Amino acid sequence: MGGLPVDEDFSAVKFVPEGGIDRCLVVGIALANRGNSFPQYEVGDRVRVSPQSSCPCGQPGRLVEAIDGRLGDYVVRRDGSKVGRMDHILKDLVNIREAQIVQDTPGRIQIRVGGKA
Repeated sequence: MGGLPVDEDFSAVKFVPEGGIDRCLVVGIALANRGNSFPQYEVGDRVRVSPQSSCPCGQPGRLVEAIDGRLGDYVVRRDGSKVGRMDHILKDLVNIREAQIVQDTPGRIQIRVGGKA
């Protein structure tokens, strides 16, 4: 059985149990960047932690058995279906400094934008 070794050279990783013994949220804890204003950061990934104490490749330490997905925001369409990962819509627009997608009602969104400073 394989897996992904947890590299903790520059940050510590905390696995917070969610919905079961083996399913966890990943929280990074910055060690090397003293300027980081978020000492702990939930990255949004859901993983299953392996009971093995080292990787078959020989690297010691904890092992992630599988990545189960990522938490994220989504927009709900009128029919109830969900559309996620909408940040790409605004990525290449160079005259927009900041943007926010807001939804109060299924099937309707409001996009708030801030221009260049």
